[in-house]
Amino acid sequence: MRKNFEDQIKVLQRQNDSGIESFLGSFKGNLKLVQAEYEDSKKTADSLKQIYEEKLTQQEDEHEAEIMDEKRKFNELSEELNDKIGVLNNKIGTEDRQIKRLVEEGKQFQAKEVRCKKKKETLKKQLEERKYEVAKLEAEKEEIQI
Repeated sequence: MRKNFEDQIKVLQRQNDSGIESFLGSFKGNLKLVQAEYEDSKKTADSLKQIYEEKLTQQEDEHEAEIMDEKRKFNELSEELNDKIGVLNNKIGTEDRQIKRLVEEGKQFQAKEVRCKKKKETLKKQLEERKYEVAKLEAEKEEIQI
């Protein structure tokens, strides 16, 4: 009977060892599958990371180019406005001097007083129009700078 129990114990040990080996083999197989999936996911993640980093870099470069283009346009418009303001200021200065000269001539030539007054008024209106234009251009310049 003892021999029978020992035989049964050996059979059970072999079955147990066989079950353990089978379970261990299955576990190792599953572990290899999980490891393969992990490696595949890691490759995919690395690939996506690289793609998105490249896209982000491209977008940053495009954005920087747009900013530089807008700055260039702004500078060109500022220069153009400054040139126009300079021209108008020169015209204002010239017209202002003409008015002063006409006033002086009016004092010297009383006979021409009526005609000189009309011319003076015309030139003053033009001066105001030019000043208005300058003010308008300066307002536009401020809007552009904003």
